[in-house]
Amino acid sequence: AGFAKGSADVRLTETADGTLLGYSVHARVGGKLAQLGARLIDGTARKMADAFFGNFIAIVSGDAPDDAAEADGAAAGVQQAES
Repeated sequence: AGFAKGSADVRLTETADGTLLGYSVHARVGGKLAQLGARLIDGTARKMADAFFGNFIAIVSGDAPDDAAEADGAAAGVQQAES
């Protein structure tokens, strides 16, 4: 069927206003999976990373409602990792 591998590189840089969070996402697919949906997988990986880090920033900065982490699985995973 094929394979899929992914990773994200996260960079935290100190700035005068606080901390700048930068990231890049890498997705790699092969086999029949790549023939059928490589672009779809790459786009979905980017979209999920954007949502994850957007929620992460909202939670860390205190801009997110208390129940936002429960509403979004990615944000809930961040809170669990911090516990």
